[in-house]
Amino acid sequence: MVSDKTIGALLCMLLLTVSIWTLALLGNPISTGKVPGTTVVNVVNQTSVMLTVSNISFGSLRQGCSNDTIDMSPLPLVIENTGSNKVNVTINATDLFSSAGNPTSYYRFLIAEASEGLCYNGDTLTSWTDMPTDAAKIIAVLNNSDVCDSAYIHVNVTVPSDEPVGAKSSTITFIAEQS
Repeated sequence: MVSDKTIGALLCMLLLTVSIWTLALLGNPISTGKVPGTTVVNVVNQTSVMLTVSNISFGSLRQGCSNDTIDMSPLPLVIENTGSNKVNVTINATDLFSSAGNPTSYYRFLIAEASEGLCYNGDTLTSWTDMPTDAAKIIAVLNNSDVCDSAYIHVNVTVPSDEPVGAKSSTITFIAEQS
């Protein structure tokens, strides 16, 4: 014979009824009873983003030549809101070129809708903007819905005519804050 057992499940409700079941095996009677209970759920607010595409390689460019990610070759950066609330996103970056410090028209970005569609509001920077050294808001109210929570960050580079040859790199920092 099985003794009294408490069977319960947390179903994301604030009030929960816990059932007490008494089971008897081999043809013995089965009885049930209900006891009211209360549980409290603390829903956590999370602000987080991730880059699903986090690296751009433009390959080799000569002085005076340009390339960008608008044609999807190379792919743009893709930022996704992985948190539980809508966010505003800021950007800043280290200098890409030694002959032209940020902000400069030689190193620019713009925000565009990702394959999910338009997931942010109209205060977002959707035209070419010089890459800033200090944090600047670039995306306003990025949605947190799994159906629409991403944006493309297109990058455009033009090598200054007086830039020394060699590999170039820049670190781009994104900060998300609850909107």
